[in-house]
Amino acid sequence: MKIAIHQPYFCPFLGYFRLLSETDLFVVLDDVQQIRRGFMHRNRMPDSGGNSRWLTLPMAWTSQYALIKDLHFAEDAVPRMVDQVIRFPALRGISYNLYAGLMPTNGLFVPYAMRLLRACCDELGIRTPMIRSSDLEITGLTGQDRILEICRRLGATHYVNAPGGSALYDKDTFAADGIELSFLPAWNGPTESVLYHLATKERKAA
Repeated sequence: MKIAIHQPYFCPFLGYFRLLSETDLFVVLDDVQQIRRGFMHRNRMPDSGGNSRWLTLPMAWTSQYALIKDLHFAEDAVPRMVDQVIRFPALRGISYNLYAGLMPTNGLFVPYAMRLLRACCDELGIRTPMIRSSDLEITGLTGQDRILEICRRLGATHYVNAPGGSALYDKDTFAADGIELSFLPAWNGPTESVLYHLATKERKAA
């Protein structure tokens, strides 16, 4: 079985979904420390003036050491999200399924992110199942050791990673466990949020 493991990102670029489409199972890595200034809770797309701007989820304040699975939305997240969305005309063109996944910003972040990833996958025709790494209850391991243990628990024979991970993992170490390690080639496609791509796709289909 071929698997990929990655933190949940908010409506990421198409390259993220390339990783999903290449695997038999996608593991949402949610039991590790959050990355504050990455793409987990924000992404870019053109605003009404055609300028690339951040669409940022209204998250509650947490310690920088908080685990991803413990992140949650701010109490006033819903009106704050509405105020942001109206700045991006492309979002008027997304499907009802996507819009319904985008707007209910309440409760915990990971279930929200996974529902939205699933909605995006449905639009892209990707059927890869997803699970949460926290469900495996792995403790005391970090980095490559943690990834290897996830692969073992799931019976993986092949681990696929984004090109940026080539400096983090060792092929011989994976091979010693009977697991093939490979990396996707560099992504040369669009880098804005998948929502912009899907909105454009909807307009062309209309």
